[in-house]
Amino acid sequence: MVPKTACQSADGDGMDAKYYKVLFEGRILPGNDEDSVKERLKTLFHADDVRISRLFSGKSYALRKNIPEKEARKYEKAIRQAGGQCRITVMDDSLELESMEEEQTKSGAPENSLFADIKSRISTPSSKPFFLIRRIGRCQYINLCWLVTIIEAAAMLLPQYLHENLPILTGTTLTIQQTMAMTLGFHALAILISIYAMIARLHDMNRSGTQWLFVVIPIINLMFMLWLTFGKGSQGYNSYGNQPATPGLFAKLPGLYIPVGVLLGVAAGVYLYQNELLSLIQQLPAELSKRIPEGVRDYPLQDKLF
Repeated sequence: MVPKTACQSADGDGMDAKYYKVLFEGRILPGNDEDSVKERLKTLFHADDVRISRLFSGKSYALRKNIPEKEARKYEKAIRQAGGQCRITVMDDSLELESMEEEQTKSGAPENSLFADIKSRISTPSSKPFFLIRRIGRCQYINLCWLVTIIEAAAMLLPQYLHENLPILTGTTLTIQQTMAMTLGFHALAILISIYAMIARLHDMNRSGTQWLFVVIPIINLMFMLWLTFGKGSQGYNSYGNQPATPGLFAKLPGLYIPVGVLLGVAAGVYLYQNELLSLIQQLPAELSKRIPEGVRDYPLQDKLF
């Protein structure tokens, strides 16, 4: 007998049931591979390989029994985040609840909304640092880099501008302490945004957020930043959440089209003016030597004479 769903039981049959069971039959959500889902469920339920293999045997396996609907929904959500699909039925199989996807389709509530994701992360205990930080893709990461650049430019230009023009506009001047505090505030904001962007980008690659500390190591930090900019994120669900949504045109403009346009423009300029650039590079040592004071320039010679 096919179990009735909640919408089929309009006559109230089974609606007074208080306890349910969560059934898993080895089904996975589109866009996920079975091996990855097995690993996530293994971590989720702290199960061994034997039990995980039993879950994917094709038979219906009760993950939890005699639990209220609210608790059953929590298990369903966790299983969906791991890439699997399950069913929730009453203990006597007379009623099957609609899946979360079907309910959200009817209500119009997005499954992967920001509020729902943050609420889920807060309610889910985790030993991973920065677990609350969502994943961002390459385009969003470049946008945040532009934002950091703008903030740093403001830190250098705005205090000096106010120091010179504020007396003209208002008749008051900024003290050295106020100017310093404003500059440090801009720098602190830029650093916080940079750290957030690096952690979120690492999460998109299914890497620990603590790896952002590589940015403090000279030379390695350059390769690290290039890796964050051009590295490909993991497909589908990973340890830090669902795959970021595809950015829209407004996000792609500064995050993709402008950087690509700048790179193409620089490459074209180098190709068209390669002779001029080569001549400038050859003249650069002589130009630099002219800027060295004569006393410093002659110091090795004097040292040899005496």
